[in-house]
Amino acid sequence: MKLFDDIERADASGPQHDRSEFAYLNTTSIPMAARIREFLEEAFANYSGDDKSKTELRKSLRSDVNKTHVAAVFELFLHEFSRRRSLEPQANTPLGSGFPDQAIRLRSGGTAIVEARMLEPGNNAHYDRLCDTINAVTRPGVLYYLRIRSLPSRAISSMVVAALVRKWVDKIDVKILSPEPSDNAARALILKDGEAPIVDVVPYRQDGSEGGLGRYDVAPSEICTEGDIRHGLEKKNRKYRDATVPYVIAVCSGKMFATDDTLERALFGEGHGEHRGFFVRSERSNVSAVLACQRFKPSSLSPRMQLYLNPNAARPLGENPFGCEMVGRRLARTAGASVNELMGLPLHWPGD
Repeated sequence: MKLFDDIERADASGPQHDRSEFAYLNTTSIPMAARIREFLEEAFANYSGDDKSKTELRKSLRSDVNKTHVAAVFELFLHEFSRRRSLEPQANTPLGSGFPDQAIRLRSGGTAIVEARMLEPGNNAHYDRLCDTINAVTRPGVLYYLRIRSLPSRAISSMVVAALVRKWVDKIDVKILSPEPSDNAARALILKDGEAPIVDVVPYRQDGSEGGLGRYDVAPSEICTEGDIRHGLEKKNRKYRDATVPYVIAVCSGKMFATDDTLERALFGEGHGEHRGFFVRSERSNVSAVLACQRFKPSSLSPRMQLYLNPNAARPLGENPFGCEMVGRRLARTAGASVNELMGLPLHWPGD
């Protein structure tokens, strides 16, 4: 049973918005994609699930619905990662009241269960409104480059933002602006949510333009927020409350996190209500750790992986079976190896 079609491939084009991730991998002749196909075929051949679960996984892997395809590739990737780490993964074997994605053998001799969860980031409504407000304040010949620092956690007064941008942009000498935003960084307007910087509005000159937003550091739809992470974890938190072994939730995001510490705040934040960190809530003690992968895309397969230990876990993991960077109590970090190194792949794989 193979994943990809046995066909002649002459299409050398890259990923496109009107073509699914699977369709791209299945038809392109690009060498990097060929290496990924070979890797996934090997991973699928080594998958330890029974015939039924393997058939279901293949169906999801070949789906033209990107959400379904990416989630299935992540599950298969985790299984192959565990296999190459000699963790003897067993897929969909009965445990307690469920069938975890995989059970792994710890080096101490015990067992842990791993459940995969793909995050589904949505647009931040407060940020979208902020962008609309900034875009409405124009000056001919001046465009704005938005450099994101963090996403607002609440609505920011449009009237206040508009007044700040208007006062700032009216004072700019357009003649001395460079067409390159990076040359004008010192003239940026820093907008804040309370004391926390949200975005830098960097001006740059474009003769003949009506003004307004020109460029983004990253599109809002490409950002994974604290809320996205907590929501994704809650979906899996309810499972395996009766498990007697450590429980790890592996979260995958094809998006980038809003800031470097977004994940830490989502897990350890001392906020209130829905802004309280996932690990801080006592009822989350059944989760031993979170294994996080960001920028996970089937067309590149080069994620960054980090293991976050729950300091309040009822069943602590006790070790780092994955070998990646580990973050423990009080955010103490232990260095780890890259995913490629841990899987025995060339440094720049799947590239040249």
